[in-house]
Amino acid sequence: GEPLAGKVSLRIQNPQLNPRFTLGLIRGVEIRESPYWFQRRLRLAGMRPISNVVDATNYTMIEIGTPLHAFDYAVLQKRAGGVPVVISTRTAEEGEVLQTLDGSSRKLTTNNVLVCDEGGPLSLAGVMGGLESEITGQTQDILLEAAAWNFINIRRTANQHGLPSEASYRFSRGVHPALCDQGLRRCLYWMAVLCGGHVAPDIVDSYPLPPLDPQVNLTEKDIRRTLGVEIPLE
Repeated sequence: GEPLAGKVSLRIQNPQLNPRFTLGLIRGVEIRESPYWFQRRLRLAGMRPISNVVDATNYTMIEIGTPLHAFDYAVLQKRAGGVPVVISTRTAEEGEVLQTLDGSSRKLTTNNVLVCDEGGPLSLAGVMGGLESEITGQTQDILLEAAAWNFINIRRTANQHGLPSEASYRFSRGVHPALCDQGLRRCLYWMAVLCGGHVAPDIVDSYPLPPLDPQVNLTEKDIRRTLGVEIPLE
């Protein structure tokens, strides 16, 4: 597919709240129902099939463990007014309003994190997408998001707005930032399989706050006490 470079950029205001954000692009998709076998597997996992695009994000979430969100790229281009799309994450202004996918207008506080473009908020980060940029039957190009969020902030936001979504359920328990890249590429694969279209060969990846890998110190005595067998450190 056509490269994504130069078409979209990322700006993260607070890495403590959003340590990683990745974007991929697929063009020329056809929105329709997913194949029966795909719908059946989703239902067996407790998910309701909606359309091939949404089903691809949910299926990947179950496979990889990271929630994803799809934007109608044409809507973002229109909001950008012909210049490259700039996606940013920031805390909401007190009293700012976002209409979410469930049709409700959410009055936000400064504790909430938003995914935005230059035209304003697009989604309530890690909880629910916005209505304006949702995927419809006319969508042809999709900008796909896979991001990592502060799990405490997501938990508080979901409770504040009464939105126990599949995404917030997982994010509020902690999703490792390393899964962003894996989930994004896997979901783009499923979209190409289910929806047709051409996947951009590159992704946009902003990773300002990689987590420190944990280190565990063990002695031979610890191993012997825990397992009951002698295992040399070598």
